Parts: sequence; structure tokens; C-alpha cells
Amino acid sequence: MITPARQGLSFQDSYAYLDDWVLGALGDMGIKAWYQPLNDIATDQGKIAGAAQKRVVGPGGGPGARRSGWTRCAGRPVCRARP
Repeated sequence: MITPARQGLSFQDSYAYLDDWVLGALGDMGIKAWYQPLNDIATDQGKIAGAAQKRVVGPGGGPGARRSGWTRCAGRPVCRARP
């Protein structure tokens, strides 16, 4: 996902911003999930996803962020969110 630069959005806050649509989609499917800083999505049963991003120079020389990968936990015996 390539996103436009967000004025004043810190590196840490950008993870929450990029994961917001995923949380909305999970909620629409009846899955109670939340953002777990710094880069995870968790449920009562543990971590279900994690994200990575790469900061790049955006169009016009401004900042940009690009999601570069997901960590999947489905099928693992134990996959817990960080405290």
C-alpha cells in the first residue's frame, strides 16, 4: 500500500494509520481485534498480524510510507501480541 504523506504523522503513529482499514474490515466480519503498538493486530487469543513498512521519498520529494510485508500467525500453536 502506498500512502500519501501525512503532515505531522510520526513513524509510530503511521502504523496505526496504515492498519486502520484492516481493523475496520475485521470488525465488519465480527472479529474483535485491536492495534497493538508498535506494529501488530491482536485479538483476545493473541497476535493475528504484524506489519512492516519502508519510508521512501514520495512524489515531489516529500515523505512517503509503503507497507512492505505482513507476518501471519494463522495455524501457529502460539502467537501472542507484545505486552
